[in-house]
Amino acid sequence: MLINEDVELIRDLPQICSFLQSKLPNCSNIETRSKAVDRNVNAFVQRINDGQIYLLPNKKRWSLQIFEELLQTWIKTEQQKDDPDKNLITTYKNFQTLFKDNFSLKGYSIDCYEFSQLWLDLLYPYFSKAEEAQTNRRSKNINSLRDLKKWLKDHPVAKKDLEQLWENLPTEEPLDRQVATAIIAVSGDEI
Repeated sequence: MLINEDVELIRDLPQICSFLQSKLPNCSNIETRSKAVDRNVNAFVQRINDGQIYLLPNKKRWSLQIFEELLQTWIKTEQQKDDPDKNLITTYKNFQTLFKDNFSLKGYSIDCYEFSQLWLDLLYPYFSKAEEAQTNRRSKNINSLRDLKKWLKDHPVAKKDLEQLWENLPTEEPLDRQVATAIIAVSGDEI
């Protein structure tokens, strides 16, 4: 993965290689650690944490983006009820906080890839429920996440399913402990 000068996350290996080939020949190695290097490493890890969801494959990324959007809708809907379920609202807000905190929880990171797969697995039964609930047979079938999203806005995922998802969050070591090696470029005036 590469974060370029424009703070873009790049996963394409040929792009990364060509970037490194163009930049590395004119660089010198820094053998001692400095505050500037530490600051850049910390900024690098923070950028990766902030962009975790964008490093996922399209379907998994899309599913988590839908989940985040649906949470806001479900919270509003539940709060507008005469007798809102406070435990359900708390569960929704816990997931919202997870998204806001860039998938970190109590000193651990959430494995976004596994989390998105659990979310997709949870959604599969809802495809058939949504199709069964359709009254107009002429309308198109629900066979994509976009179609299901429309139905889920009015028919939230069951509380027990969300609680089970919350209890089975796949955790891993924080990203700063996972990075084994990195090439960090620091401009000469920062050293």
